[in-house]
Amino acid sequence: MAQHRPGGGGAAAGGAGWWALRGRDDRTDGKGAPPPKARRWTIGVQADLSGPGKEVGQAQERGVRLAVEAFNSRADKPFTLDVKVSDDRGDKTRALAAARVLTADPDVLGIIGPSHDYTGQEALPAYDEALLPVVTVSAGLNLLVNPVQKQGRSVLQACPIHAFNGMHIAYHAQAVHRPSRPGLLQERTDDPYSWQFVLGAKFGFQQGGVLPHPRVIPSGAKQLERVVGEMVDAGIDAYVHAGLLPSAVRAAKALDALGFTGPRYAGQHVLGDRFPRDAGRAAEGWTVGAPAADPTSRKEAAAFLAAHRARYGAAAPVWYAGEAYDVTLFLAQQVEKAYGKAGRRPDRTTLAPLLRKAVHQGVMGGYSFDENGNLKGVGTFLHRVEDGRYRSLGAAPATPAKKAGG
Repeated sequence: MAQHRPGGGGAAAGGAGWWALRGRDDRTDGKGAPPPKARRWTIGVQADLSGPGKEVGQAQERGVRLAVEAFNSRADKPFTLDVKVSDDRGDKTRALAAARVLTADPDVLGIIGPSHDYTGQEALPAYDEALLPVVTVSAGLNLLVNPVQKQGRSVLQACPIHAFNGMHIAYHAQAVHRPSRPGLLQERTDDPYSWQFVLGAKFGFQQGGVLPHPRVIPSGAKQLERVVGEMVDAGIDAYVHAGLLPSAVRAAKALDALGFTGPRYAGQHVLGDRFPRDAGRAAEGWTVGAPAADPTSRKEAAAFLAAHRARYGAAAPVWYAGEAYDVTLFLAQQVEKAYGKAGRRPDRTTLAPLLRKAVHQGVMGGYSFDENGNLKGVGTFLHRVEDGRYRSLGAAPATPAKKAGG
């Protein structure tokens, strides 16, 4: 499996286009069009910038700003880009109003975000009213793109839905460890996420001819340690955690105390520095699968990393910054193409269909979508905890391992 998110194929879309245009300046460049500095359009960012998920939201904002700076540094840019942010604080009750701050601004030609599932779901009425492109790199809730209900008509999920995340993690477990009795723990604090993840993981194991051992615990991870102990007693030889970070930390410590040494997996809501820090030695050996690649493992991301260091200091980018950088330039590219064909500011309601048909090769990998805005290919990247840090294992397998004896 190549170390890019399949779904972008090998075709590079090249370039970077970008927006900016308030279109209220009568100056021209001698050819009847305003000069680039007079054409200013805006990219919106909706994210949790000050709430419980602010680390991921702020990382995405940084990625967008770096992409805009890269575009604006071009000598041949046909327009200039601005960034406008709207902080939903990770609060569902604020999400719709936060979205409308952006959709109501006619200079906003597209939105990067939302950074969270449920703020995205609550913001769908604003997105569907405006029909401007909305590209998320971290919200994997399946309902964000729902053609049956005519919801998310201009949303593109540049990340796998949670069920696919679980499925591809199961493919990796089979390809590498060949478990015969993997345990699946569904922790219901975030119920839609956990049941979708478990559904995908179960399907992935069954495709390889493996019958998992599932258990469910209620919201708040009540009785987690007891249930994990029962799973170990039942003879599981791998463990897959479908739950949030706090319960993953508890599960890691419980398995460590029980002396369980089989492979252990978790999904995207566990990825981050807190897991190895809070779980300590119990996190060693865990593999976390998420729609975020490690930019430090990709030579294609060297310029992005250098720009991030120059702008934000020596610290490595937080997860999803690189993906936000990529999709911002992807969006800009399509705006630039539309502007070049029409010779004027494009109608923002026409851009989402263009994005869904296009292919883009970014610094973090490739991106392409189906007609409904779902990411094609894998999009799940694996990270193993070693010596308190994550080591990139690359993209998860795209297909299941062969059945035993097959």
